[in-house]
Amino acid sequence: MMTVVSFAIRVLERFARFITAMCGHLVMRASGAQLGSNLRLYGIPIVSRSRGAAICIGDRVVLCSDSRYTALGVNHPVILRAMRPGATIVVGNDVGMSGATLCAMTRVIIGDQTMLGANVTIADTDFHSLNPDGRRHRKVLPRHR
Repeated sequence: MMTVVSFAIRVLERFARFITAMCGHLVMRASGAQLGSNLRLYGIPIVSRSRGAAICIGDRVVLCSDSRYTALGVNHPVILRAMRPGATIVVGNDVGMSGATLCAMTRVIIGDQTMLGANVTIADTDFHSLNPDGRRHRKVLPRHR
């Protein structure tokens, strides 16, 4: 009896993983991200792209947004944010990320065959002005060249 139950659980887990991956692909495509071939998703990433920004994902990339699929676990899903027009995120071929955050005001490039460990954050901005006057309460994003 246990083998039938364990088999059914495995089938349901694979089906759930398939549905989640399909939802993740839809989220990425809906955001306007350009996806290479054989993108593998474990969990659903958070993706946002400003109009006029670009997110380009290479071939054979693995994005792990679910702690069940990585030994270290993740604190949050993979997050990809291209924050303003002209901002670019490029992820090369054969890249793996677990709970990573990539945030670009201008440009973030991850080279081919790079592995980003659990919960790594890479950003090309610190989200505030260098001028200390009022920067803590300012709602406007800083200007970048």
